[in-house]
Parts: sequence; C-alpha cells; structure tokens
Amino acid sequence: MSMRWALILMILLAGRGAQAQLERVLPSVDFTATSVRRMGAAELRQTVHYADGKLRIDGENGFATTILDLQSQSEILLMANQTYLVLPLNDELYRRFFPFRYATKLRQEPVDGVTATKYVFDQDGRLGAGGYYWLIGGGIMVRCAYEDGMYGVNVRHLHFLEDLKVGPLPPSLFAIPSGYRQVR
Repeated sequence: MSMRWALILMILLAGRGAQAQLERVLPSVDFTATSVRRMGAAELRQTVHYADGKLRIDGENGFATTILDLQSQSEILLMANQTYLVLPLNDELYRRFFPFRYATKLRQEPVDGVTATKYVFDQDGRLGAGGYYWLIGGGIMVRCAYEDGMYGVNVRHLHFLEDLKVGPLPPSLFAIPSGYRQVR
C-alpha cells in the first residue's frame, strides 16, 4: 500500500440522520477538522473537510490536496505544480474512510468530553473484531482504533479528530481551482 493512502482517515458510519451510500453511511453534516493518524511510531496530521458526499484532504505527502467524491466514485489529486488527475475512487482508500454498515453497536461513552457511540468492526465485515470506532451526532467518526497488517506485521492504528467545527462549507473547497491543468 502506498504511503499516500496510509496517511488518510476520517468520517465513518451510522448515526442518526446520516444517509446511506451503498453499504456505507455518510455523515449528514458538513465539518472541518484536523485528522490525526498514529500508526506504530508514526503520526500524520491532515486537515479534512466534508460536505455532501465529498471529502477534501489537505496535507498529503507529495500532493497538495485529494478530493474524494463519494457520489461519483471518483478522486481528484490536486498537485503542488498546479496540475490534477481524476481517477476512479480507490476501493482500498474508500474502505479505510467508511467502515461497513454491519458493525455492531456496543455502548455510549465519552470521547474528549462528548458522548459518542462505540462500534466494533472487522475489515471483512465479520466480528473477529478488527477494531472500534466512535461516532457522534450527524454520523461523524471522532475516533477509530484497529490493528492492520502492514508488511507482514500487525500494526496498531489510532485515528482521531481534533478542532472539529461543524457548519456549512463553501463548494469551492471541493472544486478544481482555476488555472490547474489536467494530466493523464
């Protein structure tokens, strides 16, 4: 798996008012946050923005921005040299962002001073329990902890959001800026 995909986190499943997308459930509110991902000894931070089925990830290693459009199943890579690529949505990436809807709800518990609902999930959808995630109102995942094989070794991953701000976002955040040139 490329390091670019290993950096990403966010948004997840069910919550009151969240909308179904295939076997996923997307958040029903717009938000911006700092996404923190810890994998073993590494820590990666990115700014993420979510609105209406689109996720923008700023701070990619080697790329300026990635925009995932979950409605059209595409991703746009906006590169630092003012070029961009449009690609089909990477299934591996998609699975990392949005766990399956058939996770099992465990209980309500506090996460950073907010009441969240804790779920157990397995990456294959079976409850051999790959990990846990915590959702708050609007279907926003605020924390996710799981083990995943990397290079033949299980590595503990911890994802969480900091500086979460819920509210409307400008559509221009999810558009290709003028002056960018498409490459193939």
